[in-house]
Amino acid sequence: MSFAVNIASPYFAVYQLHNLKFSYFVFAGLGTASSVATLLTISGWGRAADRIGNLKVLVATSVLIPFVPLLWLFSKKSCLPGRRAGFLRPGLGRL
Repeated sequence: MSFAVNIASPYFAVYQLHNLKFSYFVFAGLGTASSVATLLTISGWGRAADRIGNLKVLVATSVLIPFVPLLWLFSKKSCLPGRRAGFLRPGLGRL
């Protein structure tokens, strides 16, 4: 999956700036919001991994995270997909 993300990630910026008409301020704020969401949820994912096991957390986040780019197709000037990625990514990166 990281290969596909590395190929597609430059186009998300173009999509946000050109098609969704985000200003550079909103675009930068979206990246900041994703980072803040990661910082706020990483300890929660760690506790979940301790409680239910690393494999279950990995499976849950691996199943959900591929749907985050699909949310951009249905968003109309919304930052929701970026915040979802910031919430799910730490669970995948814990292992």
